[in-house]
Amino acid sequence: MGIFSRVFGGPRTTGPDASSQPKDLTALLKEILVRAHKCSKSLEQHLKYDDPTDKQMASFAVQCEFLYLFIFLARREVRARQSIARARALGEFLEQTVIGSMLDGMFKDWPDDRRRGIRADFLRKLNDAESEYSKCTELISKEQRA
Repeated sequence: MGIFSRVFGGPRTTGPDASSQPKDLTALLKEILVRAHKCSKSLEQHLKYDDPTDKQMASFAVQCEFLYLFIFLARREVRARQSIARARALGEFLEQTVIGSMLDGMFKDWPDDRRRGIRADFLRKLNDAESEYSKCTELISKEQRA
């Protein structure tokens, strides 16, 4: 059984809400974090920056983009299986736990005002990305195929 099925039940289910399954939500959170990290690492070799700080910033931006995508896909999956309200609740849970994990792991020693700025930027960019992703109707556009 896949992670989405364990957390959200089968297709179009009205099963238990996500908050009643913290173990599975933790597993989903871990999958999102690990997979985003692995995906960004696999692209790191393609980032061509001479300055290590610039490369690190670009790598972080790529990792965030994968986090935005995986959060969007999780919300979309629960919306299809359950309801918009549950998708919204899952999104809020993932937003707060993903950003919390990221801040604690990567920016633990940074000042609180900088951490708040990173949190605000992450949430703003997540909203922008989700808006952009929701408009997508195909994986590769006709212009890209030509």
